[in-house]
Amino acid sequence: SKETTEKDTLQQQNNELVAERDSLKASLEGKEKELQAAVSAVSKETTEKDTLQQQCNNLTADRDAVKASLEGKEQELQASITVAKKETTEKGTLQQQNNELVSERDALKTSLEGKEKELQAAVSAANKETSEKGALQQQCNNLAAERDALKTSL
Repeated sequence: SKETTEKDTLQQQNNELVAERDSLKASLEGKEKELQAAVSAVSKETTEKDTLQQQCNNLTADRDAVKASLEGKEQELQASITVAKKETTEKGTLQQQNNELVSERDALKTSLEGKEKELQAAVSAANKETSEKGALQQQCNNLAAERDALKTSL
């Protein structure tokens, strides 16, 4: 009877321990599944974080390259603006010189036309004088011949 009671007590303890063990095993399996899910979630988050970090690195490199290119283009733009301003100034100077040369040329052409007319008038006058001189020379020759003939007759 005492043995039976002890046996029943041990059986009862055994049953309680088995139940507690089984409950703990079930709880452990649940915790292992939760841990596996957490590890999987952490792994997924880590992968996504690494992907985002790589994208950030790539975008930073792209941004830096674009920034450097932009700075280069800005320098080229400033140089082009400087050249354009210089060319515009030089163009204005050349246009002014061109205008002055056109005016001077036109004045010289007008003067030349006047001198050509004066030359033609002078050539005409000289030709007329030469012609008249030739006629007078002929008259002188004729008169001298007449004179000589009259002297001879005397």
